[in-house]
Amino acid sequence: MAIGGAGALAAHQWDGEVVEESQQHLRPSVFETGNIGGGFLIQTGASFGLYSVARLAGSDDFAALGADLTRAHILTQGIVHAAKFASRRARPDGSDRYSLPSGHTASAFATGTVLQRHFGWKAGIPAYGFGAYVAASRMSANKHHLSDVLLGAAIGVAAGRTVTLGPGKAQFNVGVAPTHGGAAITFTKH
Repeated sequence: MAIGGAGALAAHQWDGEVVEESQQHLRPSVFETGNIGGGFLIQTGASFGLYSVARLAGSDDFAALGADLTRAHILTQGIVHAAKFASRRARPDGSDRYSLPSGHTASAFATGTVLQRHFGWKAGIPAYGFGAYVAASRMSANKHHLSDVLLGAAIGVAAGRTVTLGPGKAQFNVGVAPTHGGAAITFTKH
């Protein structure tokens, strides 16, 4: 997470240039799937659907995968939305002030991390490739800066790793707690 945050901070100086280049050279129609497939509802719905079907079918391994994916997305979006409300960064298109970090990218990288942790790099590489595609789609759609998608990727990886440590291996828990007028991220050490 610290490396991703540092990368996002370092990339901040090129945000304008990267958005401008992506607008000129990336065809939005090529990236529409990333704008849809990286969304929280699609990612979490598919994860919970996998969990439900696997439980009904008696497949413990796929139920565990679905549970890890669902938990990763809930944790990811809790962190993402707390950061969005705290930063209030304007999107490149000016549509709102919820640009930092990219939730679509965070969800895609959370999925990639959980898949990599369950199945190894043969699943992780294409899943992270999809995450990069989602990040490019968000910049192509003029919804995010480079630093937004880099921080989103770091959050997704951190959340995916957090939920896949295994029972009894976690030294701390990360959670989201409602507060008056917002949310807080909580860290509890065992």
